[in-house]
Amino acid sequence: MSTDPHQTLVRLGLSECEATMYLTLLEYGIQPVQVLARESKISRTAAYEVLESLEKRGLVIKRTEGTKWNFVAEDPEKLEAYFTQRVTLFNTELESLKRMAPELRVKQGTQDTRPRMRYLSGYEGLKKLFEDVERVAPEEILEFMDADNLHAWIDIERVREIRKIVNYNRTKVKFLYRGNNFVPKFKHVTHRKAENVEAFRGNFWIYANRVVLLNYEQNFEIIVIDHHIFAETMRVLFLMAWSNAKPVDIPE
Repeated sequence: MSTDPHQTLVRLGLSECEATMYLTLLEYGIQPVQVLARESKISRTAAYEVLESLEKRGLVIKRTEGTKWNFVAEDPEKLEAYFTQRVTLFNTELESLKRMAPELRVKQGTQDTRPRMRYLSGYEGLKKLFEDVERVAPEEILEFMDADNLHAWIDIERVREIRKIVNYNRTKVKFLYRGNNFVPKFKHVTHRKAENVEAFRGNFWIYANRVVLLNYEQNFEIIVIDHHIFAETMRVLFLMAWSNAKPVDIPE
């Protein structure tokens, strides 16, 4: 790791001239622009621009004395605080970028229109599925399942614990089901019951550009298809069924 302050400041995001000027200010203290330009080996015009940029970053203070402007560097602790704030902002934006990945892939157009598929299994696979939901942060999840088969194969309390991964204050759920078995009550979930639907052994979700197929028998088998057209098609079919289903108030 380099111990050169100039190179470190450049790697952290300052320009070559900004790094040179800041270090010159630390060495010479409060000075007018002509002195700083000479000692930094930067033209006077460029020096004004560099000092203005550092001032906007909060790393330089401009002081007026009569008709002259003098400049002084902020304490290095202020420099550290500035870059700490930048790192925090960068990490926040990086998380936003991760959540936007499905939408960005749609914009690839004809470069790669093939569906992306993942296979997951077991409760560990179910946990990874919920982690993906939290990472993508969709506004809504659409889910359709057979409530009678649900109880035959899964541990409701274990699923309830895994569900805590997702922030349901942000992501709402439309839960469509068939059957007469008790359906667990979860927060931020709207329930509807589909009438006259044949029994089936599985479940499917739609969120963002994902279609998820789940098989609960024996052990969880989960297939995640990431493709905007498949998700769009399944979303239309789900909402058709939803519009004809009966609203249900699930007791606590």
